[in-house]
Amino acid sequence: MRYGSLVLITLLIGCMPIRQTSQLSQPTGQRLEAAVGDTVLSIVKEKSLPSELVEGADLLGRKTMTGLTTLQYRGVENGKAVFKRRTVDMVSKATDLKPAEKSTVHNQDDMNIFVNLAQANKVVVVEQRSVVIESANNHRIIYSIRETPKPLKPSDS
Repeated sequence: MRYGSLVLITLLIGCMPIRQTSQLSQPTGQRLEAAVGDTVLSIVKEKSLPSELVEGADLLGRKTMTGLTTLQYRGVENGKAVFKRRTVDMVSKATDLKPAEKSTVHNQDDMNIFVNLAQANKVVVVEQRSVVIESANNHRIIYSIRETPKPLKPSDS
């Protein structure tokens, strides 16, 4: 009886869907400061390690990295705060039986973002996170990070 229950629980856990997650490296809701060249926002994206034994995610809950997004403060030009956003998407062949398989870079995208410091709403939105600028100059930036609610889908309302 115990063996049958263990097999059933293992199969149910093994049927867990593969989930995509993102983890912010900086704290939210706090006043932060960074110098020119510093990373003001870093988001690591991961997904559940797929299982080769059962349909769905790894039984042990392990994850593999699928990407990284960073926002670097570059200073002020012509009254605008300048940021460099870098997004790296990765592909991994790792599974529960081969967790050491390395991820490879699939795509890398760099983009400059300019925020007008004269406007009242000085915000940069990156992957459901808002960087709210309190003040910025060519030496440093004072800012905070907020989670931005995801828009509701028609089926969610």
